[in-house]
Amino acid sequence: MVDTQFNKKPFVIIGAGGLGREMFSWISQSQIFSNKFECIGFIDDTLDKVAGSNYPEVIDTTIDNDFSNYSNVLLAIANSNFRKEVLGLLKNDTKVIGFIHNTVLLGLNLNIVRI
Repeated sequence: MVDTQFNKKPFVIIGAGGLGREMFSWISQSQIFSNKFECIGFIDDTLDKVAGSNYPEVIDTTIDNDFSNYSNVLLAIANSNFRKEVLGLLKNDTKVIGFIHNTVLLGLNLNIVRI
């Protein structure tokens, strides 16, 4: 058995709103994902958005952020215009990771495009 505890890749969730908190909950239920990645916190413009909860803290904002301190990010922004804006701020060496829960039923003709 391989010990994955020290091989996990750190990542941040950009967006601590409803979608971001749901994503964290879904990720926490996925042993496959949790064996590879570890969430170190949220990036959100409201620093106290998850204060007093069981979620990781907001560790940074999107304001004037070049995201160079984060090698892996998961976008959890429902607003497509703001999501596009944040994608434009990411550096080339920042990897946008995806997540599909293991209980999702995928259609036969589904084509998942990776960005």
